[in-house]
Amino acid sequence: ALVQRKVIIGDEMGLGKTVQAIVALRLLMKSNQCRRCLVVTPRSLRRNWEREFGVWAPNLTLRLLEGSANNRRALYYLPVPVLIATYDQIRNDIERFDISEEFDVVILDEAQRIKNRNAKTSLACRGIKRQRSWALTGTPIENTPDEMVAIFSFLRSGLLYEGISSGDMHARIQPFFMRRTKQEV
Repeated sequence: ALVQRKVIIGDEMGLGKTVQAIVALRLLMKSNQCRRCLVVTPRSLRRNWEREFGVWAPNLTLRLLEGSANNRRALYYLPVPVLIATYDQIRNDIERFDISEEFDVVILDEAQRIKNRNAKTSLACRGIKRQRSWALTGTPIENTPDEMVAIFSFLRSGLLYEGISSGDMHARIQPFFMRRTKQEV
């Protein structure tokens, strides 16, 4: 299901959302359905993503987005299969310069970071040009309907709307939502 164009994984913490995303991405790249991916993650998880790629997709070249604004701008355009950035970098870089490069897949880790639909970080993530949008979160059920509206504005704009009831929201997101609990695993 992850190879879909728009998907949210809402597993509890520790159930392998990162691994699922990396393996699905590896399959897309192997079948030539993807050539470039941008992973957006909190700063504290960048090295974790780098380590997990080394285990689950060691043949994929990746770069951490780092350095000065000019260095980061150049990194967006390098033909590197996987680029790992932080939410702060994306927010700042979208404000500083136009990122016209389109990514085949953009993965938001800890996607609850864009739960405020009108915040600069949320707007910046929605502004990234992409073919596929994946969101990973360990707190989907705790999110209010309006927070889910913000996450789905990144995934599939227009599917949800402010003020949507929980029942209607669940019915609409069901085809795009994967959820496992520790008990199920």
